[in-house]
Amino acid sequence: LAYCYIVENMLGGSTALPGNAGSALGLNGAGTDMGFEGLASAMSMPKTDTDAKPWGTDEMVFDAVSSGDITKVRQAFIDAPLGDERVNQKDETGMTPLHYAADLGAADICKLLVDMGADAHATDTDGMTPAMFAAQCGHLDVLRLLKAAGANMSAQSEDGQTIEMMVDTISPEDRAEIFAS
Repeated sequence: LAYCYIVENMLGGSTALPGNAGSALGLNGAGTDMGFEGLASAMSMPKTDTDAKPWGTDEMVFDAVSSGDITKVRQAFIDAPLGDERVNQKDETGMTPLHYAADLGAADICKLLVDMGADAHATDTDGMTPAMFAAQCGHLDVLRLLKAAGANMSAQSEDGQTIEMMVDTISPEDRAEIFAS
């Protein structure tokens, strides 16, 4: 089973926002790259109109992460009624937003999610961690980031696979760096 780009396949190959959602969220203009401090500040503001969402709130964060666009991810957390509590929500397969970002190789989004408190040890229904998704897809920058965030690099999936077993194309130097204690 290939996990690379599983998110895109689950969405039928399309990660575009429906209708005019990008415009409705203000993502098409300037000033949306507010940085983590601005995002954290905006998320602490009370929300009064949670019914005016252009797309489903349960899928909002996953759709944004699947787009690979960090601006959309930041906006999704601002617009989500539960704000930063969504960082560790799971989809029907047990994947978290960090799983999606690791699968895509979106290191900037992984960093944002980790900074917001994403669980680097979270497992999906197959016991796969975000680092395992990154390993299978050869996303070494994401593996390095997750290791630095404290991910267990010796974790095993339900079928006994380890992260090191999942990395196919990696130089001996990179292997030594990533899997050194």
